[in-house]
Amino acid sequence: MKTKLFAILFTAILIMPGTAVSAAGMREEDSRIQRNASDYLYNFVADSYGEYYTIDDWSAKIFSISADGGETAVEAEVAYTKTLKARSADELPYMKAAAGVKAALSDSAKRMGGPLAKLSALQLSQAASLIDKDIAFQQSELKQYIGAKQNCTNRFKLTFNTDSLAVDANSLQVFYGVDYFPKEDFYIDSEAVMTQGITEKLTAQIAQEASSPIKATVAANLPVYHRLTARAYAQTYWKPYNTAYPDQNPNGGDCANFVSQCIFAGGIPKDNLWSSTLNNWTVSWVNTGKNAQANNAGLWRYMTNNQGTSGKQYFYECLRSQAAAGGFILWKTGYSHVAFIVANDTVTMQYNAHNYDQHEVSFSTSEFANNDYRFFFSTNYAND
Repeated sequence: MKTKLFAILFTAILIMPGTAVSAAGMREEDSRIQRNASDYLYNFVADSYGEYYTIDDWSAKIFSISADGGETAVEAEVAYTKTLKARSADELPYMKAAAGVKAALSDSAKRMGGPLAKLSALQLSQAASLIDKDIAFQQSELKQYIGAKQNCTNRFKLTFNTDSLAVDANSLQVFYGVDYFPKEDFYIDSEAVMTQGITEKLTAQIAQEASSPIKATVAANLPVYHRLTARAYAQTYWKPYNTAYPDQNPNGGDCANFVSQCIFAGGIPKDNLWSSTLNNWTVSWVNTGKNAQANNAGLWRYMTNNQGTSGKQYFYECLRSQAAAGGFILWKTGYSHVAFIVANDTVTMQYNAHNYDQHEVSFSTSEFANNDYRFFFSTNYAND
């Protein structure tokens, strides 16, 4: 049975001239908008996630209502729990896709015409080891999500007809990072689409790594990244900020500073290219690197650089489904932003971020149809 709680906090209510206000200072229309917005958003989230999750423990916080002519715009933050319907990891699309790739490695007919067909016998053996390692990791990682409630938040913007208070469905947008995106970015691909998409990308990834096993060679020379220690830091310092570091919001944003702190807490050492103290910091620590050209100019470029003596390749780009807790997201849109991943059940993930301080935001955009994001995970990690 679903639970609905209504927590209403107004930071801005724009009341049209001549509107009657109750003795408590609350318009009757506002109260109806509160209820309508919460109900509409609950149904939207439940419908969008319904193939994979049950939604419970629902609450909605309306923090902005503004009226303009015949329209009333509302911004709301919702908090809820989602629980996978899958009874085991093997029922999830990623695991089905991985099993299919593993089967193709031992079946020449299934390899015909694809990237696996180009592999030598030795490379096929290496590919089999890679997919076995990936499956084993996901089997272990996904146990924590099966049957467990995951805490989530999301922020939405929607518009009502001022007279009827009916929601304009086309107005709905979801907030990711530092801006609102179309509601379609909240949808989850069907199991068939997700499985097919993962199969294609995972096949290409495994074939590439088997033919040029750079990652394993690099990992052997890297310090261990304690990804769950990094996550614990992210859960502690998403708010309030850690005062041992400067707040970079006045300098253009604190998102990269926050993710750098998390990664450092996980064991990646500072150096002359990537570091911060209360009074001094490097570009690679505080900038995302999205618009930079140099390999070390910004966080994601520094973390993934494998060129020359300064290249460490602490992280590598991966599928969204593979970016487990301890990884990070880079926004590829017109602005620059990064966020730290705190959970990923391979269907959706949750992230924490600074700038617009966000905690356990449920992130579900398609990795096959949407190219606005990139995902990164540790090259040499420990599960602690």
